[in-house]
Amino acid sequence: MFAQERRDVILQVLHQDGTVLVKDLSERFAVTEDCIRKDLAFLENQGFLKRTYGGAMELRSNPHKFHVSDRKSEDIEGKQMIAKKAFAHLSRGDTVYLDISTSNLELMKEIVRNSLEVKVVTNMVDLIPLAASGGIQLFFTGGELNRTGDGFWGSGAIRFIERFRFDKGFFGAVGMDVDTGGAFTYDLEDGSVKSAAIRSCRRAFLVAEQEKFHKDGNYEFARLTQFEAVILDREPDREIGEKAQKAGVLLE
Repeated sequence: MFAQERRDVILQVLHQDGTVLVKDLSERFAVTEDCIRKDLAFLENQGFLKRTYGGAMELRSNPHKFHVSDRKSEDIEGKQMIAKKAFAHLSRGDTVYLDISTSNLELMKEIVRNSLEVKVVTNMVDLIPLAASGGIQLFFTGGELNRTGDGFWGSGAIRFIERFRFDKGFFGAVGMDVDTGGAFTYDLEDGSVKSAAIRSCRRAFLVAEQEKFHKDGNYEFARLTQFEAVILDREPDREIGEKAQKAGVLLE
C-alpha cells in the first residue's frame, strides 16, 4: 500500500472512531510505528488531525457538546468499574463534591444502591433525580446553565462551592497528558468550576476512562499531581503507567 492510500484509510478510521492509536495502526498496516508517526505528522501539517500522546484525534468541534444523557449509555461497564473503585474511597458522613461526569452518574447510583449516608454537592443536573433515594443530602450549586444544559458554571456556582470544605471530590476530564502532567476540558467556564472545587477538597480524585490519556482539550484545569489518584476503568498502557509512576501520579 502506498503512503497516500494508507493516510486515506487512517482518515477514514479517524472519522469513524474520533481517535487512532499509533500501535493499532502499525499492526493494521504492518509497518513500523515510526512510519505511522510520520503519517500522522504529515496529516497534522495538512490540518486533518491533531496528534496526541500515542496517537491522534480528529479535528472537530467539542465532542462533549451533547448532553450527558447522550453519553451516559456509552461504555457502561467501564464507568461502573470506575464508580466501584471511587465508592471504596467514601465513608459515612462524608461531604462529597461530584463534578459533571458520566462516571459520577454511576458513582451516585452506587451511593444510592449502598444507602451510604453522605452529603453531595454537585453542579450536575442528572444527579438530582437520584438523590431522592436513600440518606443522601444534596446541595446544588446553581449558577449559569451551561451550553449543553447538563450543569451549571459561572461565578455563582464558584461562590457556592467556595463555602464548602469537601472531604472528597471526584472530577471528570476530556483528556489527560502524562507528558505535560495536565488534566483538560474544553471550556474555560467548566474548567474554572472544576479548579475551584478541587481547591475546596481535602482529597480530590480524577475519574476517567483509560482512553482519555489519548485525548486532548483546550483548557488545563488541574495538574495530575493534584489528585490523590486517577481512577481508571482498566489497566493503562505500560508506557503510560511507567510515566505516571515516574511523575508521582497514582493510577487505580
